[in-house]
Amino acid sequence: EDVVVDVGDSSSDEEGGGGGKDDGNAGEESGDEERLVQGTAPTRTKSSGAAGKKGAARILSVHEIDAHYLQRRLAATLHDATECAALANQVLTVLDIRPAAGSSGGTSIRECENQLLVLLGFERFDLIKTLLANRARIWGCISL
Repeated sequence: EDVVVDVGDSSSDEEGGGGGKDDGNAGEESGDEERLVQGTAPTRTKSSGAAGKKGAARILSVHEIDAHYLQRRLAATLHDATECAALANQVLTVLDIRPAAGSSGGTSIRECENQLLVLLGFERFDLIKTLLANRARIWGCISL
């Protein structure tokens, strides 16, 4: 199912002047041309596939994140809207990427992870991974 596509400089095709059927063969003979393989990713075994999916955090699109993104994600496990809004504000404060007053940089990713674990608990670890992987994106989209 994989398709191999030649990735060449378009100017080199124009300068060659040849064109036609000879160009296709020349690309196969030349070992220093770049090629791009398009297709599906190789399948993994059950043991490594399950571990690979759990370890990877999803990268969010900025179109998915709005002012109430955190509240919607937290509402799945919290049933009180007031508590959910307050927790969302605390999480947003933890995700803040701006340097604190008197310090040279923002909070490190490790400090941020520890604070999120205290706030959200281990049962929401998948949410914490997503928040950390998209920290700047979430903070920027919600704060703006």
